[in-house]
Amino acid sequence: TCVDLVNSFRCECPAGFTGDACETAPSPSPSPITQASAERISEILGAPFDWTFTSPGWGDMQDYISSMSITHDQQVDLVTSVTGPGELIWEWSVSSESFFDFLILFIDNDRVSRISGEVGWVTNNRQIAGSGTHLVRFSYRKDYGVDEGSDRGYLRMVRWVPSPSPSPSPSPSPSPSP
Repeated sequence: TCVDLVNSFRCECPAGFTGDACETAPSPSPSPITQASAERISEILGAPFDWTFTSPGWGDMQDYISSMSITHDQQVDLVTSVTGPGELIWEWSVSSESFFDFLILFIDNDRVSRISGEVGWVTNNRQIAGSGTHLVRFSYRKDYGVDEGSDRGYLRMVRWVPSPSPSPSPSPSPSPSP
């Protein structure tokens, strides 16, 4: 509240407000994002994977994970492996500078999919051929310049569906001798 005085005024500002007339509102405090552990990432993504990640890691957002804040020319990776062949299914979202900052999926170090800009939750799938172990890496990458959007990649519900093993072919029956 402000009180008029002779040729001036005096204000008593509510908690957090500042300025001669209490015109400056308090800044909202940012919501803290706690870094998710590998165990928590497995819980959130709902998959029995062993995940590893690069620093600063991925944030625990309760029902999805978020790349932690990074600066220009940096990236943060989330890596696991699957034994193939099979189908990888995932949901992802991104808030980034369009065409410059990306959330990318690599399989065996080949870029197979990416999103950029303001993209809500999208479900994707990818067939992975070949037996053996395949490296799966989700990477959020920033270019050298502009900050735009939340500058984060988001991921949830990653699933691996192995392809069924082919049934053995029945052996041919011997033909009766004439």
